Amino acid sequence: MTLSSAPDFNPDTYAGLAAMVDAAPLLIASIGPDLRYRLVNAEYQRIWNKPRDWFVGRPVAECVSDEFYRFIAPYLATALAGTAVDFEYEGHHTPDAPQVLRDMRARYTPNIVNGRQDGIVVVVEDITRYRSVERAMRTAQHQLRDIVDNVPVFIAYYGADWRYQFVNSAYEKWYGRPRAWFVGRTVQEVMGAELFQRVEAQLRRAMAGEAINFVFQRLAPDGREMRIFDTHLMPAKIGDSVQGIYAMVTDDTERRLAEHAALRAQWELRAVADNLPALITYVDADLRYRYVNAGFLAWYQLPAHAFVGNKVADVVGASYAVTGPLMERALKGESLDFDYLRRNEACADPERVLRVRLVPDTVAGHTRGFIALLEDITDARKAEHARRQAEQELRAVIDAIPALVAAFDMEARFTYVNRQFAAWYGEPEAWFPGRPLADVLTPELADRVLPSTHRVMAGERVSFGPSGPTIRPSDGAERYFRVEYAPFMDGEMQRGFVGIAQDVTDTVEANRALREQETRLQRIADASSEAFCLTNLRRTEFIYASPAHERIFGISNQELLRGWLRWIDMVHPEDRACIASEFGHTVERGGFVAEYRVMRPNGEVCWVHDKADLVRDEDGKLIGLASIISDITERHEQQKLIERNATRLTQAQRAAKLGLWELDLVSGDIYWSPEMRVLFELAGDALPLTGANYTEFLHPDDVTLVTEAVASAIAGRDHYDIEHRVVLHSGRVLQLHSQASVER
Repeated sequence: MTLSSAPDFNPDTYAGLAAMVDAAPLLIASIGPDLRYRLVNAEYQRIWNKPRDWFVGRPVAECVSDEFYRFIAPYLATALAGTAVDFEYEGHHTPDAPQVLRDMRARYTPNIVNGRQDGIVVVVEDITRYRSVERAMRTAQHQLRDIVDNVPVFIAYYGADWRYQFVNSAYEKWYGRPRAWFVGRTVQEVMGAELFQRVEAQLRRAMAGEAINFVFQRLAPDGREMRIFDTHLMPAKIGDSVQGIYAMVTDDTERRLAEHAALRAQWELRAVADNLPALITYVDADLRYRYVNAGFLAWYQLPAHAFVGNKVADVVGASYAVTGPLMERALKGESLDFDYLRRNEACADPERVLRVRLVPDTVAGHTRGFIALLEDITDARKAEHARRQAEQELRAVIDAIPALVAAFDMEARFTYVNRQFAAWYGEPEAWFPGRPLADVLTPELADRVLPSTHRVMAGERVSFGPSGPTIRPSDGAERYFRVEYAPFMDGEMQRGFVGIAQDVTDTVEANRALREQETRLQRIADASSEAFCLTNLRRTEFIYASPAHERIFGISNQELLRGWLRWIDMVHPEDRACIASEFGHTVERGGFVAEYRVMRPNGEVCWVHDKADLVRDEDGKLIGLASIISDITERHEQQKLIERNATRLTQAQRAAKLGLWELDLVSGDIYWSPEMRVLFELAGDALPLTGANYTEFLHPDDVTLVTEAVASAIAGRDHYDIEHRVVLHSGRVLQLHSQASVER
């Protein structure tokens, strides 16, 4: 008997129950202990395209393939043994269309009648749609994660407890540790106490709800190079409550160093799983519940008498204002599908969303009621909302990355571009998906780019550029880019690739200017007779040495720069200890100046003047010495010659009893040679010497003679030659022959 042949619906009769079974969108069958079909519902007939009578009495083994029967036989045996069993499998949509595969969920339940086993009740549900949604969501998550892992930016998320919840692959490469090492560790543990102390104030401002951008410096993991990082901190809020911080850190070292010379959260990708139980009820023309199934009772956590026989309006309360008009339409013969909110205090989250299908029960044009099929889609809705929100947040972060980012399928067609990419071409973001990359590029740019796309689609990670300028379509500006292509993998299958283009124009231009400046400086250094060098503070490591070093020290710059010879070892052995001691005070004295001898490898000795100045970085930290070393051998020899001549002159004056003096007519200062002091019986510097002092020694009778001779010479004669007397402090009188000339 079927529902359509029953004069009146009665859920306590076979016909009434059969009608509800036929209305269910499930494959339902009853199998006897002998594994022969007893009953199948309308959906079973529709899917198999066989009449109901074809199944009744046939063994299950005749109705399915041998392979499928071998698969379900253990489940049939388990159910016949009295235990319900659930399982999933991939099956054909219909036996006549084997190329269409569907995901199915089956339940075999023992049919207990009067306390004894009387066969099996089979219920099969098509879950293809849910599995497709899960696969699509996993694919989207993989694609978004690949984009995050391939951008040249450190991206992390840490919660309000200051512990990392997510880091991208850039953290793994920088620290040399797996991603799992970071999760659960505090920011201070990962950064280190010193760096955390420097940036703690900014971190706390972000945790207080403020979006922060700042720059900090830190040593690379190898400890050799100081790197500069541009940091963006974005609070992750729910309402006014900060749940954590999204951190996006860009290593900005190259760009900033180039300027001075010519001068880059975790957020979690949430997995969504849903379980949608089916609720079935029958409502008659008086809008009274006539039947509710076990799933309906389990969802509401109420006994059957709370529903059966009662008015729907009395049971559901205020929500009837929403569902009541729809039920009235179903009683007029209209099939309806809709979602509505329903509160269920039995659930952890009482606010639930139900997806409802109302199927009118119409016989001979008369609607006697309707069957309601309900699914709780709350978790799926929330998961989908969370996924979209996470995707929107992720897209917002990618849009903020200072690079052109795009994703492609295996035919090199766009599937996604970020805001910067769209702005570069002057087109909306929606313009790109589906377009081939070759159609967007200019012919010249295609020749440079497309060969690399073939390599990345073969699974190779590719980096290239900048090989030349790229013309911006929006305004014709020339820019330089470094491009990275990375395969987009879904498990072991490649689904496409991700492309990231960084604008390195500033770096290229700065490097070009730096090379030009270096060339000019090199020419100056090549032409200079003085040696220029850059070393560490102890001068044990030479960073640069000009060509003049080879001429002064007699060794090649290659030997010097590679450290084959130490600077101090080239100092003359007799000067080495003194120079080493003086050089040890370089930092405290603010520099080093000395003259010393150098012993060349060929045995030659030369004198050098060595001046070193301290070199500091932008933070004032001492990083080395800049030195100028001059060969002063010739000057030193000349000085020695002058000193020898002066000694000889002094000896000659002493032998001839000659004295020399010199008067500065402007200052009045007078110079007397040592022999002059001997003549005048003056010991050392006992008497300050001036023009007036000299006149004190003149004999009274000769004062006029001498003063007039001096005045005449100054006035124009330019010289004098006289004889006069002087009276010494001892009383002795000396007869002197004086000659003088005026220098103008």
